[in-house]
Amino acid sequence: MTFWRPDPALIRRPAYQSLADQFARAIHDGRLANGARLPTHRQLADDLKLSVQTVSRAYE
Repeated sequence: MTFWRPDPALIRRPAYQSLADQFARAIHDGRLANGARLPTHRQLADDLKLSVQTVSRAYE
């Protein structure tokens, strides 16, 4: 199964806000469709070398 992935090169500080902004842009641009599956908090945190708490905050 393929999940939408943010661009790790665009993660800046505060990381949770950068990640949330990427989600919003992807939705606005149509790259992240309604009902699209996102990776789990832990999976995305591992992929981006971020804490699970940071990813959870961005998902909120």
